[in-house]
Amino acid sequence: MAELNLDYYTAKDHYSDGDIEETLLKMAQEGKSFEDLPEEEVSFPMVYHFSGLRENILSWYPLKKADSVLEIGAGCGAITGMLCRKAGHVTSVELSKRRADINYARNRDKENLTIMVGNLNDMTFPEKFDYVVVNGVLEYAMSFTEGKTPYETFLQRMGAYLKPEGRLLIAIENRLGLKYFAGAPEDHTDLHFFGINGYPGNQSVRTFSKNELGELLENSGFPFLRFYYPYPDYKFPTEIFTDESLYTNSYGRSYPVYTDKTADLFAESEGVKAFEKEKILDSFVNSFLVEAGRTENRDPEEILYVKLNQERKEKFRLLTRIVRENGEVRAEKEAMVPQAEEFVEKLEKTGTESTGSDKYKNLPCRAENGKISYPLLTGKTLHQEIAELAQKEDLEEIIQAGLCAPSAQNLQPWYFVALTKKEDLSYLFSELGTTAFSHRKELEARFKNNPEVVEETMEFMSAMGGSQTIILGFLNYSDELLPSCIESVAAAMENMCLAAYDKGIASCWVEAVVRAGNALGSHFATGHGKLIGAIVLGYADMEPRPIKQKGARYVIR
Repeated sequence: MAELNLDYYTAKDHYSDGDIEETLLKMAQEGKSFEDLPEEEVSFPMVYHFSGLRENILSWYPLKKADSVLEIGAGCGAITGMLCRKAGHVTSVELSKRRADINYARNRDKENLTIMVGNLNDMTFPEKFDYVVVNGVLEYAMSFTEGKTPYETFLQRMGAYLKPEGRLLIAIENRLGLKYFAGAPEDHTDLHFFGINGYPGNQSVRTFSKNELGELLENSGFPFLRFYYPYPDYKFPTEIFTDESLYTNSYGRSYPVYTDKTADLFAESEGVKAFEKEKILDSFVNSFLVEAGRTENRDPEEILYVKLNQERKEKFRLLTRIVRENGEVRAEKEAMVPQAEEFVEKLEKTGTESTGSDKYKNLPCRAENGKISYPLLTGKTLHQEIAELAQKEDLEEIIQAGLCAPSAQNLQPWYFVALTKKEDLSYLFSELGTTAFSHRKELEARFKNNPEVVEETMEFMSAMGGSQTIILGFLNYSDELLPSCIESVAAAMENMCLAAYDKGIASCWVEAVVRAGNALGSHFATGHGKLIGAIVLGYADMEPRPIKQKGARYVIR
């Protein structure tokens, strides 16, 4: 049973999210998640405090059962439970009793947890810690630390809590994060460009650039630093980059926007490409995770990259690390949840058995402590192979499956254009980007309670999910046969989707191209009718969720 320590509580909470915290407490006591609620009842505070993505900031970090952890500003326990599962003992400090109550309700079964309520400055601890975790707290140091240099004072105090070889782990936004230039408001003040402008007149909160944060830590007694770059940010990370992987992986994929105050000045993903080319991206990432120490980290194992598949079905949720040790680089996989352990076992079995194929060989693996590891190979992945096949012989078979569809009076009133060339796709994305922008107001009105859907739709319309193979479907018809002809083309497109699925290729039927139909029709298929849809082909990043069905949509008589 966890311990809730109120010895330092002064019967006054200094901050709150308001009445929503009553709801959060009730949810925690009942063991509910926001995912259990109807979509219209879900608010951002619920997602922020209860999302499983929050744990990703450190769930991959090599904490050990022998380690002790001091968590500063634990809040509602977004990462407390994860720290308890990984470390030997966790002491969580929280100034607000209501938030501490929520944390306790979520983690009361953790026997290695002590939650201390009150001001950290008033507390004393009987021991030094292996780790001090400061997750989204450093930016507020001037609000609760006295003196002319509150941030240095706060960090020096953190150092006093650490063992000589202990590590300080800090997660914080980047003052110069690219998202702020692209139109996102500053996270703490909700004001555009406020951090970029240096927080004029602000006396309560601030973040730092990479160089500013590095100098601050070094001046506070932490000369040994290692920067990690959580993407899209430290709050809801799905990937962790380092200086070794930032310029060699896929930093900059689209992600949901959780505020309707984003101005959308330019595509952040395009800015990433430009900064990546100039080798300055590390200064403009959205967030930092910094490992800081007073002594050099002598661990021979160095983590280069992390992928956390939190969005997949539970049985497929894996954590993947790229690790370097003694000059050798390997890939490691382990289950993120117990439901995925069986899948890891299957992967281990696959790595020790032959496929019977001359073309594809299973990569041998080694299993240890619930993890499987592979040698890291360069070259084409199976995913890349699939993409290339989709552009070659498989693409031909997919289209042929469409042409075999039935049609009214055997008119075969269709014409398909498969786009695979870079210049064709660039033209398509350019037209769709313009179309998406012109329909933003319409989307905002339709999804006024779900601004994240607007951003996701805009991003997908502009780039079709990053697909490199798109099939445009055109309709040749006469007026009197219009309904039958539309049905015929629809049947052909459905055949293509089914054929793609049979080959392990994901597809998405897209109507948005119709909104740019005239320009696309005249460019790609002059004289072949009207554009009525498109099929996007590629590899799915996650397992698709079943469609929530609406009631009263059929009857059996």
